[in-house]
Amino acid sequence: MSNYKDAAMKNGALRTLGVRTRILAAMVEIEQEIQASGGFYLANNGRLSKSELCRRAGLGKTTIFAVQHSMLSDSVDEWLEKLNNISKRSSSRRNASELASAWKSRYLALSNSHHKTELDLISMKAKYDNLSNIYDDLRLENASLRAALEKFEAKVIVPIKLR
Repeated sequence: MSNYKDAAMKNGALRTLGVRTRILAAMVEIEQEIQASGGFYLANNGRLSKSELCRRAGLGKTTIFAVQHSMLSDSVDEWLEKLNNISKRSSSRRNASELASAWKSRYLALSNSHHKTELDLISMKAKYDNLSNIYDDLRLENASLRAALEKFEAKVIVPIKLR
């Protein structure tokens, strides 16, 4: 073969490998999202298809249907079948209400945590203000005691040791 045909074959193989890599990465990302959302695909109104997978991978929606990607297309079909079987085990309506309930409880827990943290902050600010006032009083007392010491004529002061 000529050099340009070899180069074209290599470039085509690299593009095919790139498509495969991007599709597999999108599949892993989607599986993680589904697991995090309690078994639901939240994007695209919950519809997951080859075209949606291509969109998520940043590819044209018909890329996976090309002849050179037939093996990848078959593995995507199996993957989609597996995901659809998992989601068909229970009714969507019940799962959606369970998901909404779970999100509501998470929201309420977060809200309660926020309120507790806010109350803790207010308490800490009050303690800080109290300690700051005590510190200021002690600084004034220290300054007045030092001024009183300056008035004494004796320049050598020996500390008293308490036992």
